[in-house]
Amino acid sequence: MAEVGATPTDQRLLERIGDRSIALTSAEAAVDVGLPLAVVEPRLLALAVASGAQLRVSGAGEVSYVFPAHLRRLLHSRSWRLRARAGLRRLWAFVFRLVRCAFGVVLVLLVLVVSVLVLALGLVMLARLDDDAGDVLGAVIGGSLELLVRLAVAVCSDQLWYGSPGSYPRAEGQTAPKRVAFLESVYSILFGDGDPNSGLEQRRWKRIGAVLQRRGGVVIAEDLAPLLDLPAPPSDCQLGSDWADQAMLPVLLHFDGRPEVSEQGQLIYHFHALQGSTSADTPFPAQPLRERRIRFSRASQDQRLGYAALTGTLLLLSLVLLQWSLPVSTILVVIAELGLSYALLLLGVPLLRALVLRRSNAVIQARNRLRQRWAAWAQTHVGSLDVKRQLAAQRRRAHSNVDAAPVYTTEQDLITQEIDT
Repeated sequence: MAEVGATPTDQRLLERIGDRSIALTSAEAAVDVGLPLAVVEPRLLALAVASGAQLRVSGAGEVSYVFPAHLRRLLHSRSWRLRARAGLRRLWAFVFRLVRCAFGVVLVLLVLVVSVLVLALGLVMLARLDDDAGDVLGAVIGGSLELLVRLAVAVCSDQLWYGSPGSYPRAEGQTAPKRVAFLESVYSILFGDGDPNSGLEQRRWKRIGAVLQRRGGVVIAEDLAPLLDLPAPPSDCQLGSDWADQAMLPVLLHFDGRPEVSEQGQLIYHFHALQGSTSADTPFPAQPLRERRIRFSRASQDQRLGYAALTGTLLLLSLVLLQWSLPVSTILVVIAELGLSYALLLLGVPLLRALVLRRSNAVIQARNRLRQRWAAWAQTHVGSLDVKRQLAAQRRRAHSNVDAAPVYTTEQDLITQEIDT
């Protein structure tokens, strides 16, 4: 059995609980972390048992777990394995940042090494040339020296700013760093900053759960259609309703819902764990789920220009070094070929990735437009859906008359509670 606090579900729950003392039900936790209720419920209970959380029971029989403050710190203090895993995660983050910086370091070092070698060979050749050719070569050497000085100043000054694009934030409320250090911007331009939609399913389920909570745990399928992945909406209202009903099975399994059939044969979906004491009658569907466009890089414009300048300089200097070193040294030829290969890699991979991103973003926009069409479809057929929405409102009001106040809690003595009631 997995240790409490070590599973991915536990990690999400600990992020949700944070450092405050809060009360959570299983349904609230499932909505907040975007995981199925059947998965969250046993892990939340395990966290409650491990931390000695208090219990609250409402008049409707709903159980809330009152967790102590600084729950993660409490669990870590009791388990060396959790402390070791946390240390390994921090170590991996540090190593990964070093790997990201390595691409920029290699670029800068290659430019410096190739430039120094070209300057050295140039000085040797300068001594053998006449005055006119020597003046031209001297100007080239002087320009190269100035380039090296400017490069050193630019890289050192840029690296004084701390920043890493890392990856796109996975949790709601997290923001990506606004500035990228130059050495890491090379990796960012070369490979990107990750998929901003890697947490799409988590966002989807959090949005669906929030809609269910706002609507008292009773909805119709058509109002959730803009949050699901469905084919293009048909013009026929009944056919569109059938498609939306077919797509509700994963939602029912995720939040332990039940379909209810009216006397007219209309399907209404009731999620007992997410029903509330207040109702939210609305004739409008949920706002469509939008996937984020994948950015090429978080590097600034200046850093992109610096990347292009360094890569172009490395390419040209490597060609010059290759030409000059062919009759001189095999080692110099190897260095020139290495610089040439790395420059071609830095130029080719971003160009290829830009073409792939263009196609990927087009597909993302098509899916976003499809969900938007379902929202428009539900608003267009608002008259046909009125009957189902009215039935849902009636069921919602019938289920909302429950006592949400706690009737029992382990935070107080049982005798005191009996006297209070």
